[in-house]
Amino acid sequence: MKIQFPKILLCVLFLALTYVGCKKDKAFPDTPNLKWDDYEIMPENGPIDEIVLNLAFTDGDGDIGSGSQNAYDTCNSQSYDLFIRYFEKVGGSYQEVFPVDTTSCLYFHQRFPDITPEGQNKILEGNIYAPFIFLGFPSNANVDTIKFEVVLKDRAGNKSNVATSPGIFIPPL
Repeated sequence: MKIQFPKILLCVLFLALTYVGCKKDKAFPDTPNLKWDDYEIMPENGPIDEIVLNLAFTDGDGDIGSGSQNAYDTCNSQSYDLFIRYFEKVGGSYQEVFPVDTTSCLYFHQRFPDITPEGQNKILEGNIYAPFIFLGFPSNANVDTIKFEVVLKDRAGNKSNVATSPGIFIPPL
């Protein structure tokens, strides 16, 4: 019995193309999803100027970023995209710390431009690198550990899950 190499090759090629052609694109819910990934302390030596928060995210309809008239109104909580809560460990438990300068309203929170992809597929998947200005912190000299809780909100008002950092050791000055 003679095996016909071209026919077998054609069958394998057909099966491979069928698999690739039927493979579904990634699908994510329209509500953003956020996952704590990592952090970086800047600079590495000496007093800390900032901590860069690294968060992995997905959004099924890609409506991330302000794109609103109120995008630069610092006192309008609806104009923010990334909501950051900061905690310091005091006496064995974490306590939330609020901005010192109350005239800046919600200054831990951040916003970014409209990053909706062009075209038919609007799915977004990537990382957000959010700098947290650390000047003036920790607020208590006895604090050596901090943590963050972060939520991402899209333009439709859908809020992600809460991404919580592990305890972050802050070296003494």
